Amino acid sequence: MAENDEIQFHELPNMLGDELADDDQILVHDSSDTVSSLYGGEKRMSVAEYRASQILAPIAAAVQAANEQTTRLNRSFSVRPYNGESLRADFEAQAYGLGDTTGISRAVGEGEMFTVQRATPKHVFQPVAGGAIQLVEVPPDTLAHEWDPVTGEYLGVLIEESRTNLEPDSSDFTAWTSTNGYLTDTGATALGGLSVYRASHDGNGSSVTARTPLRYSQPRETAIAVSGFVKNEAATQIKLHLGDNGISGYARVVIDTATGAVILDEHSNWAGAGSVGAKYVGDGWYRIWVVSTVPAAGSATQEIMVIGDGDLLFTGIQKEEGTFPTSYIPTAGSAVTRAADDVSHSAGEEYAPTGSTWVVELDDAKGESPFIISTDNEEFSPLYISSGGNFAVDLRGVGHIILSTSISRLGKRKVAVSLGVNEVLIAADGASESIASGLSLEYPANDMLLGSRANGTRHMNGHIKRFEYIPESRTAAQLEEMTA
Repeated sequence: MAENDEIQFHELPNMLGDELADDDQILVHDSSDTVSSLYGGEKRMSVAEYRASQILAPIAAAVQAANEQTTRLNRSFSVRPYNGESLRADFEAQAYGLGDTTGISRAVGEGEMFTVQRATPKHVFQPVAGGAIQLVEVPPDTLAHEWDPVTGEYLGVLIEESRTNLEPDSSDFTAWTSTNGYLTDTGATALGGLSVYRASHDGNGSSVTARTPLRYSQPRETAIAVSGFVKNEAATQIKLHLGDNGISGYARVVIDTATGAVILDEHSNWAGAGSVGAKYVGDGWYRIWVVSTVPAAGSATQEIMVIGDGDLLFTGIQKEEGTFPTSYIPTAGSAVTRAADDVSHSAGEEYAPTGSTWVVELDDAKGESPFIISTDNEEFSPLYISSGGNFAVDLRGVGHIILSTSISRLGKRKVAVSLGVNEVLIAADGASESIASGLSLEYPANDMLLGSRANGTRHMNGHIKRFEYIPESRTAAQLEEMTA
């Protein structure tokens, strides 16, 4: 090799053999290589130095990652004081700490703290380049952090059950038909890449209707949730309709386009009144939904309609079996199933089976008796929601010990459960209650689970913003302070 010869970075792997000597000088100036990440820009170095850089770069990256983890954990402690926990998962700060029963001793990464099993991607609202918050695809087996698309508030990690979008084309409506108007593909996208269609009123009748070409038939007495994103152009009201075109029964939700308020919740021969809603998601768009139950007799076929008393935009249509809508599931030609979120932590030296305190900050845990915190020990689940809607602790052999009905499961809640050898305490939003006494129990477990049971059922369908584990029991006053 001649002096001052320059070699492109991509040529080096094939040349670092007998062709180059250790003292040969090379100039590395590829901004993407590991040498530039250490030295910046370009650098002239010997082959020996280059080889060393290939070893040093991964070490430097690991050190940098560890320092960032420690910095995030320290920031978390500055916002929320240390309470003697041996595990802290501050999802908002992406700060995670572990230790033993004497306390937290090190910062760890999200992947070391939790094992996430979800075989499919999912879509949640996250910040993107430029600061906007849009629907983003989260890869499989990854925690789905979500933000409010309007306020920018961090909501938490979204944990959900498995659902299937039965509408085969969630944002392609070329096969849909219209009444009193016409449908056009605007060529634009919204909310993170969803194709936008316009339903234009032609002046005939009182409204324009966009209608799915499919007439579904579901099992009798099955709850169906239909949702979609809509935006006003010249309509004062927008309606989402599920049913048999008004002949044998239907369910409808109507919103006022000026305020987003639900002004009509209509169920004709189909159960489910009250299961409607609308949520503003930014830039004039609302996600609206209606839930109803297919009747035991009569017509069981349904079609989906989007109706407005003037021009409107729509996209993201979803139809799923269930009593509430879940996160958006895109489809393109056939139904798509989103797998459930199974999140676990392998308990080690931080766990104490003879007394502990579990603290969680959550938002709107929907579902059928959902589990907020459970363990692989089916005799022991620190926090779930009973069929009556109350926070509860599951201690087999003692029974399902249920909190009073004064605290609703819905909405944002800070909840703590203290499990002592003689008493079980629970607190939510600064109010505590003793729900069992005179016990003499141990609570062995190998795994902690967030948002579901160990058998992968009864998911919470909501957000967890923070989770802490303290390896000893706490008093009622301490629980109240933690959850105030």
